[in-house]
Amino acid sequence: MTAERTKPIGIDDLPAEIELDLPAKSIGFGWIVRAVGLVVTAVGVLTLLLGPETIYYNRDVGMTFVQMIQAFPGPIATVGFLLAGLGQAMESNASTSQALAIEDALLYKVVIPERRIPAGFRLQTDALGGNRFRISLVEKTEAEIAEEERSTS
Repeated sequence: MTAERTKPIGIDDLPAEIELDLPAKSIGFGWIVRAVGLVVTAVGVLTLLLGPETIYYNRDVGMTFVQMIQAFPGPIATVGFLLAGLGQAMESNASTSQALAIEDALLYKVVIPERRIPAGFRLQTDALGGNRFRISLVEKTEAEIAEEERSTS
C-alpha cells in the first residue's frame, strides 16, 4: 500500500509504504576538514620519519615554509590529527541530525500505540531508497523475546 495520504498510518494500514518529506541531506563541511586534517597529519608524520636531522637557516631572514615544517613535524602532525577528529565529529553530527529528522517524520506519519501491537510482534522500518520507507509488523526473534523478559523482570 503506497501512502500519499494526509492521515497518519495506523495498525490496520500495515504493511505500508510512505514517502517522508525530509530536508535534503547536506554534504557538509566535515569531510573537507577531515581530508585536510589527514593530509596535514601525513605531512607531519612523513616529515618526522624522513625529514633531516639538522636544519640550517639564516637568522636574519628566518625559516622558509619547508624549513618550518621540518623544524616542527610533531606539532604539525598533532594539529592534523585534531583537524581530522573535528571533521569526523562534524560528519557524525550531520548523520545524527538526518536520523533525528527521519525519526521525527516517522513519528508524525505513523501513529501506532504500543498497546495496539500484537504480542510477539514489533514494528519494523525498512528504507527503500531516497525518502521512501516500508513500515510492517514482524515477529520478534527468540533473542528479542528473551531480552524483553530480562528487562521486565
